[in-house]
Amino acid sequence: MTARTDLPLLVNAMTGQFLSGFALRIFVISLPSIAEALDADILAISWAIIAYQLAGISLSVVFGRLGDIHGRYAIYGLGFALMAVSSLLCGLAPNVLLLVLFRLIQGIGAAMISSAARVLALEAMPEGSEGRANGFMTVAFHGGVLLGPPLGGLVIDLVSWRWIFFLMIPLGVLGVVLTALRARGRREAAVGHPPAIDYVGAANIASYLITTPQGRLVFMMEGFFNQQLTTNENLSNAMRNAARVRSSSIVRSSAQPITRREYASRTTAR
Repeated sequence: MTARTDLPLLVNAMTGQFLSGFALRIFVISLPSIAEALDADILAISWAIIAYQLAGISLSVVFGRLGDIHGRYAIYGLGFALMAVSSLLCGLAPNVLLLVLFRLIQGIGAAMISSAARVLALEAMPEGSEGRANGFMTVAFHGGVLLGPPLGGLVIDLVSWRWIFFLMIPLGVLGVVLTALRARGRREAAVGHPPAIDYVGAANIASYLITTPQGRLVFMMEGFFNQQLTTNENLSNAMRNAARVRSSSIVRSSAQPITRREYASRTTAR
């Protein structure tokens, strides 16, 4: 807590929350484009979403504890660096397997950022402003969630799906710079006893989310959205094929006009 609002620190914390939500949702709108470019189906590409979320859910507590031990600025800045590097790798991914792997790394970076962002926001605000600090964090995260899909769609239309990842690199670099400037000269108090980190608990959370029906409910909305994308894509393909067949039948019928005898027999039948 400070006597006055530490604006650079608050902006830095909000940048991290914004980037976490932005990276989560900007990817969703690109699923059909990525599936076509990498010659994969929507189900395979959706694992990139699940990997990102799985890392964020299962590792946030671990990185929060590591921040208590080694310093929040170190974990926070490293999270930004990991997000920037993984975004570059995602943009260069040549196949689905590597894309899922790089998205997992990106999720680890997001977990590092999320584990410290709210604490840093509380440090930036005066005492008694905890509610405002949490409000700023909520606005930043959902601002990223809101802007991700439309901005991603615009980038895909204008450039390529790979640029939705390249777009996040400047935000990651900005976060690294702001964190380094803010952390310069600060030293965290050393822990006087052997640190306890619940790695087993994090592994249990991950296995619970993957293996149990209740855990898979966490990804239910993503699966529903992906199913809708697949249905809409199949419907549009069917409509295009039907239009193509109808057009070809019209061409064939116009190329083979009926004779007078056929016309007379049809008229008599009426």
